[in-house]
Amino acid sequence: MKVNVKCPKCGSENIYVRTSERLSKLTTQTFGYCSGCRECRFKVISEIVEVETASFETNQQAMLGSKPLDETDTRQVEIPTD
Repeated sequence: MKVNVKCPKCGSENIYVRTSERLSKLTTQTFGYCSGCRECRFKVISEIVEVETASFETNQQAMLGSKPLDETDTRQVEIPTD
């Protein structure tokens, strides 16, 4: 997982992770350093605070596209091609 962190000293976004460890199922501790100023080392603790999962249900409206064209639109008229 990428986390965008700026250096608190110089504002650079060139942060490199030294080590990372899982503290709990939802919390990670990361030690990083700034490659911009090379003078700042810091510790970042990331925590997942909310989780939502998708509901996988069949969408009947979306399934209409997989039927033959004459079944999807009852108003369809055959156009002569000669």
